[in-house]
Amino acid sequence: MWRVIVVGFLAGAAAVPLFHEGTNFILYHNFRWLQAVFGAADGFRPLSPGFNLRLSAPLGFPEVLNLAFWGGSWGVLLAATLRLLRPPALLTGFLFGAFVCTGFGFAPYYGERGLPFWTVVYLPNWLRLALVNGAWGWGAAALMQVAGLTDRFRS
Repeated sequence: MWRVIVVGFLAGAAAVPLFHEGTNFILYHNFRWLQAVFGAADGFRPLSPGFNLRLSAPLGFPEVLNLAFWGGSWGVLLAATLRLLRPPALLTGFLFGAFVCTGFGFAPYYGERGLPFWTVVYLPNWLRLALVNGAWGWGAAALMQVAGLTDRFRS
């Protein structure tokens, strides 16, 4: 059990700068190309290129470290899911990040501000965050496979 917690936390935390912020960086710098080729909406473009060092509330840590902590926390839950249920790791990691993490990220954010949770106006944000969080989940699952936490041949 300790191995699941430690490897899950470390893989989830490491997946934030490698995959989450990396995907955000790629989307930010290639947005005009995505818009020209796929017709991406303006709301699909990230507000910043990622790796944000702005201090976040309430403890004043850089935002990327805050994200890494939460990525590690979600990584423990992902590791437990992969270890107990033994689904295909990479697919499950992507779906976990895209749906579970994005859903839990949006619900409190919009709920506490009294904003509508799901409208067409926010669809580009949902899609971008689902892609970025899905990349985090895929990367975290891949790092867990490298660490030997999951069966490599099931994905």
